[in-house]
Amino acid sequence: MYQIKTQKNMKTNRFIKKATSAIVAVSMLFGVFASQANSLYTQERKNNHTSEFHKVLEEKGYAHISQFSVSKSDIHQSKYFVNFINDGKIYDAYFTKKGELIEIYEVAEITN
Repeated sequence: MYQIKTQKNMKTNRFIKKATSAIVAVSMLFGVFASQANSLYTQERKNNHTSEFHKVLEEKGYAHISQFSVSKSDIHQSKYFVNFINDGKIYDAYFTKKGELIEIYEVAEITN
């Protein structure tokens, strides 16, 4: 009788260990997928802003833009900082999160 109870307890313990391992594996897998989805969403949003800002600058006459970078400058006011090179000059610009240009200023000129 005692031996039967011990075998049942061992089977129960093995089942609990396997179930726990499965739950941990599934939760880790979910965490990986969630972080990849968040990364993709962030990248898509950044690309959309990049194309919007690039278009606005082209409309302002900056036709030969190279080395274009966008970063968030102020979290609370949702401003974006854009750094770019156009015709041998380095420029900085600020945009609102709606894509409206706040200001552009020349930082330096590239010389040979």
